[in-house]
Formats: sequence, structure tokens, C-alpha cells
Amino acid sequence: MNTLNKVYSKLNSEKKTELANHKIELAKNAIEFKKEAEQIYNNSKKEAESEILNASSKMKDSYKKLTKLNSEMDKIFERFDKMAKDLGVDVRSTKVGKTYLDAAEEIKDYQIKSQSAESKLKKFKV
Repeated sequence: MNTLNKVYSKLNSEKKTELANHKIELAKNAIEFKKEAEQIYNNSKKEAESEILNASSKMKDSYKKLTKLNSEMDKIFERFDKMAKDLGVDVRSTKVGKTYLDAAEEIKDYQIKSQSAESKLKKFKV
């Protein structure tokens, strides 16, 4: 019976060692999964931040283009207004003049929206 107990104790010892090895292997796998998950998240975050920065830059560019367009439109309207005044016509009261002024207001609205979007994008954190 003593021999049988020794055999059982050795079997138990081998199973305990085997279980301990599996436990270590599982822990290593869990650590690897954790590292991989962290890497996936960090890469995605970096890409998202880059895209947000790119979008912010595009809105800033939009604002600059709209400002240039507004300036061009103002110059044209000033010349048109001066010529009309020389002829005794109030351009602002004509359909063309009102259309021009409405377009100018829309451009200004788009400028404000572009600035607002740029500001929001700069503040956005991933």
C-alpha cells in the first residue's frame, strides 16, 4: 500500500506541475492579448487624431478660401455700386444688388461655420 501511495503522490505531483505550467502559459497568453489590444487601440487612436487634425486643417483652409472669395466679391460690388451711383441708381435696392448682398451674407455665414467647425475639431479629444 505504501508503494501505491507513492505512485499516487507522484501522479498528483505531475498533474500539479502540468496544471501550474498551463496556468503560466495562460497568464502569458493573457498578457500578450492585453498588449495586442493596447497596440490596436493606440494605433487606432493615433489614426483618428490624425484624421481630426486633417479635418481641422481643411476647415481652416475653407475659411481662408471663403475670406478670399468675400474680399473679391466686396471689390466687385464696390465698383458696381460706384458705377451705379454715377448713373443715379441705388444698386442695393435692385434685384441684382439684393442678390449680391444675400450672397455676401451667406459667405459670411459659411466663414463663421468654418471657424466654428475648426475650433470644435481642435478641441475634440479621442
